[in-house]
Amino acid sequence: MTGGSFSRYDRRTGKWRQTWVDSTGGQHDYVGSWTGARLEFLRPLPAPGDPTRTILHRMSLSPQPDGTVRQYYDDSSDGGKSWVVVYDLIYRRVKD
Repeated sequence: MTGGSFSRYDRRTGKWRQTWVDSTGGQHDYVGSWTGARLEFLRPLPAPGDPTRTILHRMSLSPQPDGTVRQYYDDSSDGGKSWVVVYDLIYRRVKD
């Protein structure tokens, strides 16, 4: 699977928005805020198999001192009291 995202700042709401689209046609929409150290997005979704429960998906983007960007993604099934890591990535600029 491949995909890409588009992020923008919405001046009307004061929030960041990101849309990710993948090669299978899947679309993920996130709303977030700059916390001072990172851009943090939250995406609540119904729990698989139990639409009465909500799973929180949290993704953060953090600029690192060496010029890389860390993307960290975790999930919570208890309203944000505890989190489980889904992935932890580092993005590096491609050299020309």
